[in-house]
Amino acid sequence: MSGPGQLRPARPTLRCLREDLCLAVPPVTVPLDEIDHPVLAKASEQFADEDGKHERIRSVDDQVLFKVKVQRWRGAVWLDADLPWLVAAGRREDGSGDDF
Repeated sequence: MSGPGQLRPARPTLRCLREDLCLAVPPVTVPLDEIDHPVLAKASEQFADEDGKHERIRSVDDQVLFKVKVQRWRGAVWLDADLPWLVAAGRREDGSGDDF
């Protein structure tokens, strides 16, 4: 269990893992928080401490989601108690209609 003020490492949802990150679901013996991907590593780093600053995604008003940015990757994190979930991710495509 994590201590006071600490969050567990971020995990991707299965939908995000398969559809957004285009990664295969690992074997059951591999924890989701150990998957090697830049946006997951950044989410875990950014949400290591619950007292850290997190920027809310204002355009989403039915849930509280927070931004994660690393290299060209962008992500949306939802906090469930002491567990951050990466619920969406995509690449930044400046000037493109496909920009995340």
